[in-house]
Amino acid sequence: MGDMIPIMGKCPFCGHGEGHARNWCIYLPSGDGYKYLWEARMYCAEVSANNPGGDYGYGTRLRGADGNIWYSYGQTQKGDGFLLLSEEDAHRKQREKAVRRQQDYEAWCKSESREVKRDYVADFEEQWRNGTYSFFGNNDKEKKTASKSAEPPKPKVTFTKAEVKQEILPDGALDLVYRCLLSHLVLEDADRQYLLKEGWTEDMIERSGIKSFPEDDLLRKKYHRDNVNPTRAELAAIVQKETAMLEGTPGAWCVKDNFWSFTGYSSLIIPTPNLKGEWYRVRQRRNYRDVDGEIHRDYKGFWFKNADGQRVYFSHKGLFVVDEDGISYRLKDDGKYRNFASGWKNKGVDAGNMCGFYYDPRVDEPYIWFITEGEKKAMYAEMKINKPHISLPGVNSWSLLLRRDETGKCPAEILRERGVQVLVSAFDADKHSNAQVMAMEENLVSCEELKKLGFIMGKAFWDGSLGKGEDDFLATGGRLQFE
Repeated sequence: MGDMIPIMGKCPFCGHGEGHARNWCIYLPSGDGYKYLWEARMYCAEVSANNPGGDYGYGTRLRGADGNIWYSYGQTQKGDGFLLLSEEDAHRKQREKAVRRQQDYEAWCKSESREVKRDYVADFEEQWRNGTYSFFGNNDKEKKTASKSAEPPKPKVTFTKAEVKQEILPDGALDLVYRCLLSHLVLEDADRQYLLKEGWTEDMIERSGIKSFPEDDLLRKKYHRDNVNPTRAELAAIVQKETAMLEGTPGAWCVKDNFWSFTGYSSLIIPTPNLKGEWYRVRQRRNYRDVDGEIHRDYKGFWFKNADGQRVYFSHKGLFVVDEDGISYRLKDDGKYRNFASGWKNKGVDAGNMCGFYYDPRVDEPYIWFITEGEKKAMYAEMKINKPHISLPGVNSWSLLLRRDETGKCPAEILRERGVQVLVSAFDADKHSNAQVMAMEENLVSCEELKKLGFIMGKAFWDGSLGKGEDDFLATGGRLQFE
């Protein structure tokens, strides 16, 4: 999310006056091009009266104090706030998903020499109008066609919920699958050079286990791209043969019959360990090489032409266009870091937001743990200063430390049982200009549940001019300060 935009006057959703709105309701521009309304206090009389039942989860249709319809795009773990889009923006955002799905479907039909029989965009518009559209993607329906044959119609093939959405594998099984997957991948030279420029050493790269994940097989075939890594289909066949556990693995999906593949972006793929050291998730840091176009290179870098014929440059920093004055502008995208997940695919599963626990008992001091946003950042900082680090998928997800598992324990309790005494927040230095980041850090260090467990809470800070993130600053040779 970008910097907040204060609301002048009344909040359109809760209806509170300017003083309240300026402090608790803000607009947050996002990397996906939309301006979300952040409601930091949801339990007020106006909201409850307009929306009885108290459901504010993802995809929920809500009525604001302005009389208009709003859609929730998720609430915090503690339930003290949630993001909203207006009905118009929500319709546009979900329609874009339908357009992308149609494009993927047509590309698949072309590669398989099949006739295009579905129109996902038309289906979306119909479902949106009649109120049956689901934000969770369960919108597939049979194409209704009149039968001109005298033969009795064939029975429809239906799928049970269990066949559509699989249960995720246990952490130990996922550890075997992901270690197998990464053992058959190598780190491409371009990704290695990127890490070296970020301050990593060859030893750190080797210890990290980070590898390169190849672009989609259709793109490789379409543009005859060479790659030192196997295709996704080849990788899936290898992992399935060695583990027989792709079903229930986030990132894996069944193309047809028992033919499996992997989804996701072309990226650096980063192991995410749990408190046992098991790789129970992997995270993707996009390298932006999965572009749909012939790749060229000039003195400015690598580029391709998009559907509008516009020259688009790409690097690990993202996608850029250059205007007539030679000024580069970054294009908006889905974000650099993404979950390795496949919940929208056949027999795929979602990864969910999870913490990563980076700890080397051979060299790390075990009593003080740092908390930061991002797996690559946490991994680098742990190896740089020999202090254990917890990675959060976002600054507003620190409450994952208090989420209990099937044993009834939460990560914070386990850390305390292991003798951890101090938790230090190391959120990015832009918190001083980003009210949301600052608020999340204050919520973390003042959390009563963590204090009741006996943790001493602290903050790390540094000169932001030398590096926005903890890893950026440490790469300059700087030393953290604490309060």
